[in-house]
This record gives sequence, C-alpha cells and structure tokens, in this order.
Amino acid sequence: MSGTRTNILVIATDQQRADAIGAYPGSQALTPHLDAIAAEGILFTQCVSNAPLCVPARASVATGLLPRQHGVWSNAAGANPAGPSHVRDVRDQGYTTAVIGKCHLYRDGPATAAGTHTRDGDANLAAWGFDERMEVNDPIGTRHAGCSYTDYLESRGWLAEHQAYIQEWVDQMRSGEVRPWDQRPSPVPEGEDIDSFIGSNVVRWLERHDGEQPFYLQAQFTGPHDPFDGPLAYTAPDTTRTNWTPGSPNRLMIRSRGVSAPCSDGIAPLAPPRSVSANAGGPRISATSR
Repeated sequence: MSGTRTNILVIATDQQRADAIGAYPGSQALTPHLDAIAAEGILFTQCVSNAPLCVPARASVATGLLPRQHGVWSNAAGANPAGPSHVRDVRDQGYTTAVIGKCHLYRDGPATAAGTHTRDGDANLAAWGFDERMEVNDPIGTRHAGCSYTDYLESRGWLAEHQAYIQEWVDQMRSGEVRPWDQRPSPVPEGEDIDSFIGSNVVRWLERHDGEQPFYLQAQFTGPHDPFDGPLAYTAPDTTRTNWTPGSPNRLMIRSRGVSAPCSDGIAPLAPPRSVSANAGGPRISATSR
C-alpha cells in the first residue's frame, strides 16, 4: 500500500482455458498456486474473451474496446498506441506503471522480425503508458528474434540449444503431425524457462519498488501457450491419477509449462473459491493487489 491507494499487480497467462486451472469444476490440472489465488478471491465462471486471437484480445484489454471498435482483427496487425489506453489512465493518476513479459500489442513491428530485438519496439510500449518495460518474445519468437530472455540464455550458453529445440517444434507443427504430448523436454534446466525468468524479474521489481508511489505492474507470462516446453520433471506423466492412460492428451493438462507444479504432501487442501457470474455487477478486471 502506498498512502491510501492500493498497488495493482495483474497476473496474465497466455492461451489458458478455464479447464487448465484446477480451481474450476471438472478440471484435471494441478495448479496449486493459481488455486490459492482463486480461493482468496473471486472465480469468474462466465467470462469470455473478446477475441479468439492474441493481439485482438490484448488490444481489447488495453483499450477497453471491442475488436470492431479498435480495428484489430488478427495477429498480423498491431493495436494503435495513440488510441485509448487504461495504462496511461492509471499512470496519469500518479501510479508507476510497468510491464514484464509478453505484451503482444503489435506483431508487424521491427521487434518481431528475424534478427531484431524487442528493444526496437520499446517506444511502442512507452506510448501505451508503461513507465518501465521488460518485454520478451513468445517462445516461438525466441528462435529468431532477440529479447531479454534470449540475452539471458546467451549469457549462460544455452541459447543455441534452446533455439534448435524451438525450431524442432515449429517444424513438427508445420508438418501437420504435431503430437504435443510426445514432445521431448526442454533442454533448458529446470527453473530457467521463459516463465520462470519472467516470474523472477517480477519478484525483483517488487522488491526494489520504493513505495513512494503506488504501482500498476503487469506480469505477462507466455504459458501455457504451445510449445509445451517443460523440463523433464514436469513432462513425465502422473501415473498416480486414475483418469490417466498412456498416450492420452490429458497429460498436457497435468504437466505443461506454466500450468502445473509437482504437488507434495505438504500442500494443504484449499477452501472452495467463491464463484460469480461475469454478468453480475457489470464487467470487471481481475487483479491481485498488495
């Protein structure tokens, strides 16, 4: 808390359906940390994205407009940073604004071209109203374009192997014979994947925030969007679950990067989360505050 105004931390995942969160009825996913957040807050049961594609959906969140209003219909075009922006509105109320992770508010800009870097598109995010920015490409984009995560991998000597692994996934996807549940584990060590990198930098940002101004921070994770590039410990099937059968795609809901974590006997049962219709009381934005 800064003065009388609440800090805002928005945690976003990419391409995650409700049944990939354990707190939702009927889900097979093991997501103890997301379940804990749900248990402490409100679990919406009738929310629908304004668009089935990334850039149009993110443009709606950023602008508060429907796709027919902001004009972004596909991932081939970027949203207009000169239009409405809730980030600028929050910043103009005295908040420090920041984003760490995958933004994907533009697709055809210089930062997504082969051989370029997200820093080339930094002015775009600044125009949206973010005071501080650490953008990463999505995992597929890391095979050909640079960002803070590829810089980190290169510093550790893992970049070439990582890019070869992502290219392997792209080749399989383009062949039409993609079998995500048979994808080999990521060659990057456990805890060094792109979402762990994002999470670690979010924690560091929170630790160094001076508290003089309230903050609005977006933590934009890339998972569980494919490729399902989990380390070995997270890709092995959980044969203790009675509804699992060898070769079953259900394994994706059990051991995908960004979705699951090994459960131990030390995790206590969580209280059932409250549920609410998204239509009750008008549209809302979920956020975690501290």
